[in-house]
Amino acid sequence: MNGGPGMDGTSEVDLSGAGSPVGAAGWRVDPWIFWAKWGSGPDLGWHPLLCHMLDVAAVTLQMWRRVLPAAWKARISGVLGVGQEDAERWLAFFAGGHDIGKASPAFQLQLRPEQGRELVARRLRDAGLPLFNARAPHGTISANVLETVLADVFGLSGRSARWVAFAVGGHHGFVPSYDEVRRDLDQQAVGWGMWDAAREVLLCRLADALGLPGSSRPTVESTPDAFMLAGLVSVADWIGSNEEYFPYAAQSALQVPQLDAEAYLERAMRQAERAMASLGWVGWRPASGSMRLTELFPYIRQPTTVQAAAEELAGEVKSPSITIIEAPMGEGKTEAAMLLADTFSTAHGMSGCYFALPTMATSNQMFGRVTDYLRHRYPEDVVVVNLVHGHSDLSALLQELRQKGEEIFQLQGVYDEALGDEQLGAVVAGQWFTRGKRALLPPYGVGTVDQALLAVLQVKHVFVRLFALSTKTVIVDEVHAYDVYMTTLLHRLLEWLGALSVPVVVLSATLPSARRRELVKAYARGAGWQAERDLPPAGYPRITYAAAEDVRGIHFAPSEASRRKVALRWVSAPEHEALGQLLAEALSQGGCAAIICNTVPRAQALYSALREVFPGLAEDGMPELDLLHARYPYEEREVREARTLGRFSRNGRRPHRAILVATQVIEQSLDLDFDLMVTDLAPVDLVLQRMGRLHRHPVHDPLRPERLRSPELWVVSPQVMGDVPIFDRGSASVYDEHTLLRSWLALRDRDTLQLPEDIEELVEQVYSDGRVPQGASEELRSLWERTFKAQQKVLREDSLQAKYRYIKGPGYNSIWGIVTASVEEDAPELHPALQALTRLAEPSVSAVCLVAGSGGPCLPDGTPVDLDTPPDAAMAERLLRRSVAITDARVLDPLLDVPVPKGWERSSLLRGYRPLVFDASGRAMVGRWIVRIDPELGIVVESP
Repeated sequence: MNGGPGMDGTSEVDLSGAGSPVGAAGWRVDPWIFWAKWGSGPDLGWHPLLCHMLDVAAVTLQMWRRVLPAAWKARISGVLGVGQEDAERWLAFFAGGHDIGKASPAFQLQLRPEQGRELVARRLRDAGLPLFNARAPHGTISANVLETVLADVFGLSGRSARWVAFAVGGHHGFVPSYDEVRRDLDQQAVGWGMWDAAREVLLCRLADALGLPGSSRPTVESTPDAFMLAGLVSVADWIGSNEEYFPYAAQSALQVPQLDAEAYLERAMRQAERAMASLGWVGWRPASGSMRLTELFPYIRQPTTVQAAAEELAGEVKSPSITIIEAPMGEGKTEAAMLLADTFSTAHGMSGCYFALPTMATSNQMFGRVTDYLRHRYPEDVVVVNLVHGHSDLSALLQELRQKGEEIFQLQGVYDEALGDEQLGAVVAGQWFTRGKRALLPPYGVGTVDQALLAVLQVKHVFVRLFALSTKTVIVDEVHAYDVYMTTLLHRLLEWLGALSVPVVVLSATLPSARRRELVKAYARGAGWQAERDLPPAGYPRITYAAAEDVRGIHFAPSEASRRKVALRWVSAPEHEALGQLLAEALSQGGCAAIICNTVPRAQALYSALREVFPGLAEDGMPELDLLHARYPYEEREVREARTLGRFSRNGRRPHRAILVATQVIEQSLDLDFDLMVTDLAPVDLVLQRMGRLHRHPVHDPLRPERLRSPELWVVSPQVMGDVPIFDRGSASVYDEHTLLRSWLALRDRDTLQLPEDIEELVEQVYSDGRVPQGASEELRSLWERTFKAQQKVLREDSLQAKYRYIKGPGYNSIWGIVTASVEEDAPELHPALQALTRLAEPSVSAVCLVAGSGGPCLPDGTPVDLDTPPDAAMAERLLRRSVAITDARVLDPLLDVPVPKGWERSSLLRGYRPLVFDASGRAMVGRWIVRIDPELGIVVESP
């Protein structure tokens, strides 16, 4: 192959006059003497640096050709200013050069004596390379070296050379600062003269093997482009470092292999292809043609009005763009969003989607819906999909898909012909993708919004998360549920997604007009749309669509199924038993009711009281009265969630009479349907969201008791003194008191709610600028002013907290200042200021619930738990299934004082968890308090 500038393709290069400090003419360097990876076995096998550079370059080429979507390649080629064929070679060259800093005294001499340090030193001295004992990170040295060589030897502009060098130098997680690379770097750690010449030889040999074009010079001059390069290089390096596919070229420390770089690259390309197949990245391509909504989702016979509007818009959407769908609960917004994502894949060259939801429970349910869609859409392809949240490893469906994936990947990895056209169709989950920073990489993902928000927090490898999102459509659900802290982070994420040309679909029951404008504004700012345009007016329900040259507000009529008149009844039930009697009367003919409480302790107390009224079993053999909240060990919560869905979902087997006492875990996205609902007072948009689980599916209407044929919502009234409400301490600790006040004022004089007509009016009444109602007493005015001032203070503080934690925007003109601090993703023992928080929730401790045995802690079935030995995968899973997040402030500090067991510290799954050991009666003493694990109530904290 013909090389670029300074590439002669010979096996040894004459370095006379290269500035060698030894000053001798005629020195020659062997590029294969530098090591990149060194074995620990008895033979001390090792992998030459040039081999590793070629491995990573080969992975990059295969990712370009077989993984990266057409839209991503077109965009990056455009910003580089070169054609796609040249772009793939330049990117492979940049990625291959990521470890050039290993050709330095600092790295080459870091072996221990018993590993062969003196052998390496002798080789280097024999090659005429001066040796020093200085130390520096090799990524920082790579940035230092590449900035000079890319400009002086390969012809990049000084600015482009700097952006590339710093992006590539950050492949271990953080882009080095300018001072680290230029001012503070010890030149003895870098090496000069012959070291400079040797590094140039390595890079020229890499360029020569790649056939780097000599006529084109790419430009990289923006933060988003540099971040995409950093993300691509990191992923390629992880794959290219897998010894299973890229084994050491030298089997002994005494051996220095002499290889042909071009021939080695060809072999590495085959190995990279095998690696891609093993990961499941090459079994799928977006479909070539579009489908109608009823074809994508065969269970839909007639699209709803929102789905019809989305289908009409799908034929005209452009990428990048942001689409906001606001419609009542149960209107099929999910299918509308997935139709748009499918369109962006088939017609605009994107690759799949990430579906971001507010909670783990909603993510688990949506995961099943997405896998069903993929099985239908790609029946003959291998599609990798991932569930992404803190307990995703415990999802039964994810484990099933993983096992299926392991079978398929093993088949693909054994025979080369399995990489051809004959594919076994399946939806699978690749094990490699399911943890941490790699979790967003597969084409399809479902998980909590937290995983997407981490893409703009100051965490290690943040650019990998952004790179992963840049290839797909991002769907963000239930946006109305996000507080100001999460909303501030979401705005920064939208800004970055706009800059990366990522199409975004936002779903919400409804949004205040100001929130809607801010979402579009954030995306437009990142996308670089110049004009500051007002959103066109459109009545509710609506779709708001914004692209570079097109902004629309699309109103559509609500479906008849969503038109409901809901009776609103205020119940004053200071005594739980009184509410029980009201429910017994309302359910005398049968029916399914939900009671949604604002706090777990209230749900536990209410459930305990109602057991006196509803003590028996329903005809399905399950409890007539049930409880669901987040303070159960995971395995118990999973059973209860499954029981809830099995009874109250669209296709559930509804008992004649049943009552579910729950917290907000059933508020978002869960497909549940009740005949009667009781709710604590909450912000009005969340009350409306809860109502979405009331008479949700017309298919159940014939089964509803006569007295519950019309939907009823009972709202538990706060105590009222004159015209002033007194909110209970629990509700006021969960929700902003001013929002509760305005929600109470908006609802207090109503006895019916007309849906969806009243939705927008109520939301604007609570969230727009407002004043104290006319005729309010002095006491009410005082409460309004006090809570308003407190609200504004919290809003300012929460917004500042978010701004402290997120990375700078895509318009920032320096790659090394984007991330200014290193914070931990998941370290509850740290002060919040040192954590990469995606939401300002109450502090919590992750505990594993164990029982005391005669020989130490055990699982409930008596299996001993060795705290000093890292658990294997099966035991780690069993322990995680016993985990629970404890948030009670009374026991947080004592629990944090419990050390993480030594064995768990060395487990990636259990790091940060603490054992909580209960006696035979189910009690554990934590500080001055008793923590009790109750089979019905879950975790309860009591005074001794």
